[in-house]
Amino acid sequence: MYCISKEIIPQQQFGFRTNSSCEIALLHALDGWMRAIDKGDMVGALLVDLMKAFDTVHHQKLIIELADIGCGMLSLAWFANYLSDRFQRVAQPPITLSEPVTRLTRGAPQGGGLSPRFFNILLR
Repeated sequence: MYCISKEIIPQQQFGFRTNSSCEIALLHALDGWMRAIDKGDMVGALLVDLMKAFDTVHHQKLIIELADIGCGMLSLAWFANYLSDRFQRVAQPPITLSEPVTRLTRGAPQGGGLSPRFFNILLR
């Protein structure tokens, strides 16, 4: 709600927004392309695969961005704690888990409800 009430995420960013979807993003792009073509302008597109996008969220940069959008010191400390001391390990069902291997400085926790918001904040 904070990002919505403060209008932090731009309207042109369609991912992970309420009442938004891939279809709306495509219609918005298509409308812009058609207008440009009608005016005689050239149109191009750059397509980027963001499949591993959440893995690229750099923790320190995220904390800086959160401070930039107005999060208070207590909130920043909570976010920093939430992201700190995370390790990577491999799970092989049914019960095998490797030892923790690498301390992570990037990546939003998978399945976490905050992960899409973190990514949107970094892209704004």
